[in-house]
Amino acid sequence: MESLRRETIGNGPGAVIAALESGALFPKEVVVAAGRIVEFQGPLFPEEELALRNASLKRRLEFAAGRHLARKAMTSFGVDNCAISMRADRTPVWPDGIAGSISHSGEVCAAVVTKKGDLMSIGLDVEFAPIEGEHLERYVSTSDELVLASEILKDDGLALRIIFSAKEAFFKAWYPIFGSFLDFHDVRVRFGSPAIDVACRRSLHFDLPNWRKPLQYRFDGRWEAVGGGVLAGVVCYKQ
Repeated sequence: MESLRRETIGNGPGAVIAALESGALFPKEVVVAAGRIVEFQGPLFPEEELALRNASLKRRLEFAAGRHLARKAMTSFGVDNCAISMRADRTPVWPDGIAGSISHSGEVCAAVVTKKGDLMSIGLDVEFAPIEGEHLERYVSTSDELVLASEILKDDGLALRIIFSAKEAFFKAWYPIFGSFLDFHDVRVRFGSPAIDVACRRSLHFDLPNWRKPLQYRFDGRWEAVGGGVLAGVVCYKQ
C-alpha cells in the first residue's frame, strides 16, 4: 500500500489547490477554479450582499471567494460576471443551464461548474479538519461501512474523513435535483477496489435505501487525499 500512502502526502493548501485544478476529481466537462480565500476578494453584487447581512468576517471572506471563483469558472461556458445569490436554504442560485458547487475549508476555496446536459448536478467537498470522537464516527458512518473502507485504505482516520467528505459532496449533488435533505446514514459509501488500478481505487460508489433509489439518475464520485486535506467530487448523470 506504499502507493496509497504517497497519495496522502503534499504541501498544505498549495498542494490541495493543485490537486483540485488538476481535474482529477471530475470528468472533463466540469471546470474547476480553486485558490486561497484571501486572494479572491472583491466587490459583490447587491443580491449577494443581501445574503451576508449580520455575517461574520470569516463568513464574508469565504462567501466572496466562492462567488469570485465560480464566476471565473463560468467564463468557460460563456457566462460572464453574473450574480450568484443564495436561497433561504443557503444553496447557491446558479444561472439557467449551469450546475455548480462551492466548498471551502481552512485557507482554501474552490468552485466547480458545468453546463447541464446528461450531467445534471455536481457536488464538491474540501475538508482539512480531522473527525474526532466516537459519537461523530457513529453519526457519520455505519460500523460496517467504516470497516470495509478501512480494509481498503488501511487507515481508519483517513477512511472516516473520506466517508464524511464523500457524503457531503453527495448531498450537494443530490439536493438540486430532489430538493430533499438526507442524513448521513441515508447513504452508504463504497470504495473502488485497490487491486484493480489507481483510478478504481479512488472511485466512490453510493448506495441508498430502495425507497430512495433514483432509478433515472446515476451518482459517481472520486476522492483525493493531499496536503493534509481530503477532497471529494460527485457527479449526477441522467440515465
